Amino acid sequence: AQLTVPDVTGVFKIKMVHGVTGLSNLQDEVEVPVRPLRHDEHDRFLVAAYPYYAGALSSLAATLLLGALFLYGTEPKASSRTKPSGGSSGGVGDKSKDE
Repeated sequence: AQLTVPDVTGVFKIKMVHGVTGLSNLQDEVEVPVRPLRHDEHDRFLVAAYPYYAGALSSLAATLLLGALFLYGTEPKASSRTKPSGGSSGGVGDKSKDE
C-alpha cells in the first residue's frame, strides 16, 4: 500500500485499526520521520534541464573552437585593395617618374 505524506517535515505517527465482526482486531502504529532529501539523494540529471545542459555544452564547444582558431589559425594575406595601385597619390614625399 502507498501512503502520501505531507510536505511538512517532522515525525508522524501512522495508525492502522482494522476490525471485522467475528474476527480479532488488528492494530498497528508506526512512527515515520519525514525529512527533506539530502544533497546526494536528488536526481543527478533532471530531464527538464536538458536545454540548459545543451546550452552550456554548446557554449563550451564554441569557446574551444574560437580559441583553437585564434591560436592555430593563419592570418589572412594582404589584399590588393589595401596597397596603392602604383599611381601617384599626390601626397608629400611621393616620388613619381615625372620629376
